[in-house]
Amino acid sequence: MFVVPSLDLVVVMTAGEYNGGRSIGRAQQHLLQQVVAATSEHAGKQAAATTPAPAAAAQAGPVEMRAIKQSITEEDGGARVYVHLKVAPGANLPFTTLRLRVRDKALVAGLRNGASVKFSAERIDGENTLMAIRAVPACVRFQPCD
Repeated sequence: MFVVPSLDLVVVMTAGEYNGGRSIGRAQQHLLQQVVAATSEHAGKQAAATTPAPAAAAQAGPVEMRAIKQSITEEDGGARVYVHLKVAPGANLPFTTLRLRVRDKALVAGLRNGASVKFSAERIDGENTLMAIRAVPACVRFQPCD
């Protein structure tokens, strides 16, 4: 496992043997070291060229994403409510369905399953929590969609 904190990079590789005992791990390790070195050098040049203002990062607000409401589930006898949202393909996430905790049931009260929505969420108490959600018109295929 390689951890590069300055790049927010963690790579986990499996080891094995091929071609009469040559180690896959050694070959991958050498290649990964070259990639990390080149990326670190590139990141260092970018950081030196443009240093973002800390205040700008603090002022960044939540990002809205598009999704389709799939379902609502309750756990612990209704004490915990979760909404399942299928994220729009342009979100570039490695998964397509999100499970978000709903702290206020009024947020999802009027939304039907299959409705196109825009939502924002935050991580609160170790759970992804729905902060806002609203119904929006569905995106039309091959047309710009905000």
